[in-house]
Amino acid sequence: LAGLDIGWRIRKATGKLPLGEAERAAAERATKVILGVLVALELFVAFGALYGGGGMLMDPAGRPLGLPPPGEMAGLRFGSYLVPGVILLLANGLLPFAVVLGALTGQRWAIRAHMVVGMVLTVWTAVEVLMLGWISVLQPVMLVVGIAIFALGMLFHARKEGARHLAMAGEEHPSPAT
Repeated sequence: LAGLDIGWRIRKATGKLPLGEAERAAAERATKVILGVLVALELFVAFGALYGGGGMLMDPAGRPLGLPPPGEMAGLRFGSYLVPGVILLLANGLLPFAVVLGALTGQRWAIRAHMVVGMVLTVWTAVEVLMLGWISVLQPVMLVVGIAIFALGMLFHARKEGARHLAMAGEEHPSPAT
C-alpha cells in the first residue's frame, strides 16, 4: 500500500501524471481489501459483544457465560452484570453493526465511523483491564483488534478522503493526499 503512495510521489516529482488505468484499478482493489478486513473485524467484535452482552442481560449474575459472581469481582462497580451488559451490547455490538451496514450501503459517515469503532473497543478493553485486571485471554486479543480497527480505519479514511479531495481538484490519485 505504501508503494502506491511512493510511486505517485515519484511520478508527481517527475511530472509523469496522471495515473494509468492499471494503477487506478490496483488502488481501488487495495481500498476494497482494507474495507473487507474492517468489515470482518467489526462483525467479529459485534457478534462477540452480542453474545456477551446478551448473556449478561439474560442472566445479570453472569452464570451462562461462566463469569464469577459480581460480588467476587473486586473492581466491578455494579451489583450485577446488567449495566456492563447493556454498555457492551450498545458500544461493541450495535455500533459496529451500524457501521458495517453504513459502509456496505455507501454512507459517507461510515468512512470515519470505523475509527470510532476501534477507539470504543480499545477504551472498553482498557477500562475493563483497569477495573478488573487481566482476567481473560480475550482482553489482549480485543485490545489488538481495537487498535487494528482504528489503524485500518485511519488508512481507509485517508485513501477515500484523499482520493475524493484530489478528484475535486481535478487530479485523480489512489493514495492519501501528501
